[in-house]
Amino acid sequence: MEKPRILFITSRTDTGGGPKYLVDFLRNVSQKVEIFSASPLAPPYGETIRGLSVDHYEIPHRSFQVRKFLGLLFWARAHSISTVHSHGRGAGVYARLLHLFGFRVIHSFHGVHREKTVSGWIKFRVDQILDQFTDLYVLTSEAELKAANDSGLSVAGKTLFMFPKIEPITDLPLKPRPPGAPLRLGALSRMDPVKGLENLVKLLSMFHSKHPEIQWEFFHAGGIPDFKIPLAISKRVHFIGETLRPMDFLAGLDLFLSGSISESFNLSVLEAISSGLKVVVSEIPGHSHYLSAKIAIGFDLQDATSFEMALLSAIQAPAPGMEQINSFLAGFDNRENLLHYLRLVANS
Repeated sequence: MEKPRILFITSRTDTGGGPKYLVDFLRNVSQKVEIFSASPLAPPYGETIRGLSVDHYEIPHRSFQVRKFLGLLFWARAHSISTVHSHGRGAGVYARLLHLFGFRVIHSFHGVHREKTVSGWIKFRVDQILDQFTDLYVLTSEAELKAANDSGLSVAGKTLFMFPKIEPITDLPLKPRPPGAPLRLGALSRMDPVKGLENLVKLLSMFHSKHPEIQWEFFHAGGIPDFKIPLAISKRVHFIGETLRPMDFLAGLDLFLSGSISESFNLSVLEAISSGLKVVVSEIPGHSHYLSAKIAIGFDLQDATSFEMALLSAIQAPAPGMEQINSFLAGFDNRENLLHYLRLVANS
């Protein structure tokens, strides 16, 4: 039986949960479908996406170009492709316009964003217009579904969940640390305002002013900031740039922090949990599955005291055990949903 051909589109291949999710998704379906892709070729994921594909069409990073769209249209028709799966807002513009030419469109949001700016309002109006040209939404969390419904997008009756891929752990990493050495706090994210990193550093500075007796260091992987670190903690805060080995980075920490302002699904938190770390996260919808399972401790982004109490609680609490971690990770089993996805694309 001939394999269905699917064109996967992303306008981002830089460091981030969205591109990583797509790479894992492609590896999961590679034996069942013929993969064609359209993406930038920027590291770390561009060449990997191209390597997993029968053929690849290059598009610019987070930018729509009419010339590129027309080229993509003729390229996809030449390869007899009828189904397109876009990942992210920029890719969704290319895909939903292809719908006008008879292509079946599947879309993954990787975050339903409504920025409180003029440009944010315009982008969301475009999302609403393109919504009618979508046949199926593949979502990563209940929080993402709620955000889409609350925004008035027509996702009802045409949704499928596919969670990021995380393997159950078989052993907890050994993290030797000399007695009395500072606690190693860490975060892993791209440099994007939505990740709330500047606010997180300010909260750590306020925590230090109230608890100077607690020795800690904060490490961030994923980029270099464009904001100033408060002088009082400047020697405690370290930015190490991007990493292609996130699990190695996480293995060197004692406690993981996320101060994200908005998330659909925070993959780095899931990776931290799978590494056996204690986790403190902002109380936002995209973190709700961690908080409701009581495998993470939450804090109010607007309340420094809330952060202080959460961090103190995490420092004093024992790390989660393997049984608790694996029980939580078992809830992200995609096997049935993946079979449903493959049946849908085979019948398109």
